[in-house]
This record gives sequence, structure tokens and C-alpha cells, in this order.
Amino acid sequence: MIHLIIDTNIWLYLANGLDTTRNKHSDDLHFKLLQELKRLKDNNDICIIVNKVIFEEWKRNKAHCKLKIDKLNKKLLNHDQHFRELDKYVKSETKFIKEEYTEGLKEEIKANEIHIQKVEDFLYNDCVEVEITNELKIMIFDLSVHKKAPFHNKKNNIADACILFSATEYLKKQLCDENNSAIFISNNFDDFTDGKNIDDFHPEILERIRPIHIKYERILPKALKLSIEIIRELEEYHKHEKWLDSVSFRCKTPYCEGNEDFSPWGYLDSQIEVKYKSDEQIDPNQTELFPEIPRPLKEKKTVGFGSCVICETFHIECPECGELTYVDDYDTDEFECTECFTKFEVIHDDSEIGMSLIVNDTTDLEEELDED
Repeated sequence: MIHLIIDTNIWLYLANGLDTTRNKHSDDLHFKLLQELKRLKDNNDICIIVNKVIFEEWKRNKAHCKLKIDKLNKKLLNHDQHFRELDKYVKSETKFIKEEYTEGLKEEIKANEIHIQKVEDFLYNDCVEVEITNELKIMIFDLSVHKKAPFHNKKNNIADACILFSATEYLKKQLCDENNSAIFISNNFDDFTDGKNIDDFHPEILERIRPIHIKYERILPKALKLSIEIIRELEEYHKHEKWLDSVSFRCKTPYCEGNEDFSPWGYLDSQIEVKYKSDEQIDPNQTELFPEIPRPLKEKKTVGFGSCVICETFHIECPECGELTYVDDYDTDEFECTECFTKFEVIHDDSEIGMSLIVNDTTDLEEELDED
């Protein structure tokens, strides 16, 4: 799961779509971003951390959420200005164009009003509120007195510090394994970086948030893209872990089976090609002479093999019944499955893994020929 810590300025951007770096409103990107946040949250891929400071700042700055709506309302009130040139040069009827234009503005205003409410509902209902403890307040006061980041730029950054460090305090109790990641998103790089490297936390902040690894991002779309990449990596990790569980085995050697101090195991994480001695004895030219005697080749197959992590003894699946057999001496001519008594050899060859498993099935073949 990815934990997101979203600064107030990003919540406002999510609501009004205003890209402060270009001072331009997006058409519908803020709609898509909220939809993606909601989807990831509902899938339990992300958890968004908030606190009372964010709620208070949202209330105080809610008017900024309506900047795009105010801009659209001005267009709607002054729509005649946009049609003066049109009326001057277009001789055909423009009534329907004007109606379509004003109707489109009204629809966009309504869509943004609904969107702001959705953002607020998401903020209050879909996020995890964490406590701002008294100990944290004392720590933040101490940072401000000593001008430590995020107070290194002489600004009153108490709210910013509360948002980041309350989440950090929470994560130190929650992130108990490497499968969790956290991303802090804020475009206030003056507060959270040293001003030289604006894509990484200020060294003093890094020291404060350790051992939790929190990635700093300035832009919400980039943070969401990074979140999805991390989620995919975690999915691959879990898929690999599941596969390893499916090919794990307990060591069958007398040394490991009789030891009560540990649980010896290994992985059948490699595959070895199975060959049959009977196949090697088939001469295609001779079978053409005796078509009444069918001599089909055995179906190609592979079996898993691997070594015990304790005693390093080689284990391999029986090619006939799947029973696990250990091979402790490669100088031995033949091994025999303890379950079905199939006899086989493990030899070195020129294959990709450098080994092949040869099944001694010539006895059965001889019996079949005797019967014929």
C-alpha cells in the first residue's frame, strides 16, 4: 500500500485545477485526478493521511477552490463581448452558436461546483485522520526556535510542519515492513527542500523523518504515476513470493529431516529437461521398415529442481509421479524414486542449464517388444 501525504496547496489544486507553475486552469485534469485517487483508495492501493490542520486550512481557503468557477462566471456575464467580432463578420444566423456557448459555460460551472463538493467529501470521508500529539507540537516549536527546516526560510511554516511530521509519526507506528511506501506531495519546495535540489527533502527534514522512507514530489499527477509504478512493483513482488511458495520444499535428506533446531527448505525454482533412453534407441529408418510396430517418441516435459539452503543437497521431482527425490552423489550411475521406483540419471550436457535427466525406461520397452 502507498501512503500519500497531501499538502493543503495540492488539495486546492485538486479542487480548482489551477496549475500555479503556469497560472493556468486545466479543463478536466483535476476531475480525472480525483477519479484516480478514488479508484486507488477503493482498491486499497493507497491510503491518504490527513489531520485537523488540513481540515482547518481547507475551510479557510475554500474560496480559492472556486477560482475557476469565478472565471467561468465572468465569461458568462460578458458573453456578448466574445460575439462582437462574430456578429461583425459572420452573416449567417449566430443565435444557436451563442446559445450553445452559454449552455456549455453553465454546464462547466455546474461540473466544477459538483467536483469541489466531491473533493471535500473525499477529504473528510476517504482519508485517514491522524493525531497531532503534544510531543509533536513541542518538537515543532523547538524546530521553529532553532530555525530548522521547514523553518529555515523565516516563514511561519507550523501548518506545513504539522502536516508532514504528524504523518511521519503515524507512519513510524504503521510501516513495519518494506511493502509499504510513502509519498509527500507539496509544491512549497521553498519550505521542504534546500532550494538547490527541489526534488528531494531538505537534509534536516530527511534526518527528522528517518527511518521512514518518504519520497518528496511537487506535482500530484507525477506522484500518482509514481504510486502506480510502485503498486505494480509490489504486485510483481507478491506474485513472485506466491510463486516461490508454490515451488518451495522441505529437505528430505537424513541430516536435515532429523534436525529439530531449524526448518530446512529450498525452492524448485529451475526446470530440467526429461529425456528417455527408449527415445534414444529409436532409429527412424528402422521404424519405416516395421510400420505395424508403433514407436512414438515420449512427450517432452520438464521437472523442477533446486537445492536445500541448509545442506545444499540437490532435490528433483520424479518425472513420472512428481515425488521429491534428493541426489547426494552425482557419481552414482542411477537413482530410484522412492514412491514409484522410476530409475533415472542426472547428467551434464550442452543444454541451457547444463544438465539433463535421463529416465531408464528401456525395460518396459523390451517387455512390450517381447509381447509383440
